[in-house]
Amino acid sequence: IPKVAAPVTPPKGGGAPVVQPKAGGRGARPDRKSQIRREYSMSLERQGLKLAEVSAEVGKLTVENAHKQEAIDQLTMQKDLAEKALQEWKDKYSMLELHYKRLQDSIQPLSDQAQAQQSYKSLYEQVVVQNQQLHEALNQSNLKHEQQLKQVMEDVSAKDERRRTEIIRGHKQEILAKQIEITALKEELMQKDAVSEAAAKAGLALHSSLVGACQESKAASRPRGLLR
Repeated sequence: IPKVAAPVTPPKGGGAPVVQPKAGGRGARPDRKSQIRREYSMSLERQGLKLAEVSAEVGKLTVENAHKQEAIDQLTMQKDLAEKALQEWKDKYSMLELHYKRLQDSIQPLSDQAQAQQSYKSLYEQVVVQNQQLHEALNQSNLKHEQQLKQVMEDVSAKDERRRTEIIRGHKQEILAKQIEITALKEELMQKDAVSEAAAKAGLALHSSLVGACQESKAASRPRGLLR
């Protein structure tokens, strides 16, 4: 862009003409394109650092989830063991029922021996009571393990979902703010480019006008003989 000469103030009472002082130096022009681009670049760097922090937080949550998953796997394994033990006791109970049935079948001809039959019945009832107690204990243990597993899974899911939602919401808000800031900077830069272009055109027009006036003044000041 061609520079326009500074206006000259006519001297007062003789002496050299006084030239008006120029605008401030390089540091006094915060609207320079290089300054805007530099601030824009620094803004992108800060955004990159923030994204790195968010990525580190997500990695930390991933590690915590892995540890909690291990705890869930252990509880699941304990639950499977309890179910296996319960099935074994059910099988034993079935065997006892079969044994008792065979025993009843074998002592049926000895119905006259009521005392012996009562003894066998008492023994069977004791076995049944013990088996029921064991079955209830296993059910309580299984129910307790299921409740613990369910509570752990609910706690892990709720905590992770809440933290993940907060991080994503904050990240989106920061990105939206940066996008708004970048859009404002772009619009400001376009406005300043338009002002600079208009100033350049005005400077060229003024320069052309001054050159034309100077040429006309020189032509008018020449002798007429030289004009022929």
